Amino acid sequence: MEAGRTCPDSTVPPKKPTNAPKKPASERARRPSARKRPTDPGLRTAEPTRYDPAVVNDPSAALAGLSRETTIVLDKDGRFFHDGRPVDHPGIVRAFHRWIDRAEDGRFVLRNAINWAYIKVAGTPLFVRSVRLCGARPVTHVYLSLSDGSEEELRYDTLRQDKDGVFYADARMGTMAARFDKHAALGLSPVVGEDDDGPFLEVVGRKLRPATVEDASVVVSPSEGMHTRPPPPVDPLAMTLPPPDRR
Repeated sequence: MEAGRTCPDSTVPPKKPTNAPKKPASERARRPSARKRPTDPGLRTAEPTRYDPAVVNDPSAALAGLSRETTIVLDKDGRFFHDGRPVDHPGIVRAFHRWIDRAEDGRFVLRNAINWAYIKVAGTPLFVRSVRLCGARPVTHVYLSLSDGSEEELRYDTLRQDKDGVFYADARMGTMAARFDKHAALGLSPVVGEDDDGPFLEVVGRKLRPATVEDASVVVSPSEGMHTRPPPPVDPLAMTLPPPDRR
């Protein structure tokens, strides 16, 4: 025996040479797939429809199908829900706010260039996210940044407040009501004052006094001097939805 070398252990199998030829692909043993395909016909194998919460973050799926009725709800704080679950994808939330519109029957819808569908609005369809004041004292114009991504000048004669002191105003040519969120209300601080007659908004030297109304989400018609309410929406949660078209 040569010095410095040991005998190989007979219990350890010898290693295969690294240059051994590989077996042809047809002779290799195929490993079983880790994913088990459903064989039970009762398992869900079809693609989800627009009524499935799994597709709530897909705008095309949310507005596709035969029925115009959906379970999409916009609550009074500006949050969207679908089948009772919050829609939390930022891009879809922004898109839904942009798509807010009215149908010819007065009900609220989500409408894009491809399709439209009914939704339920629990409060106002629009929300004022921030305000922009133009001009030093006196302020000459007040512009509102709305939840649909647009900006327009405040319709001063429609400014009002609810019993909790939250401001509202009409937008989109007076067709929809918009609720001021806390950030937007804070932006009005430089032009808001109060005297013996109550709070006022001072713009162009005028003291505008927002009236306190029972339901501030109702659109105001300055030309008629009265409140007008659109037709009440049908609760989509109570609708019987037709089966999806599988053709």
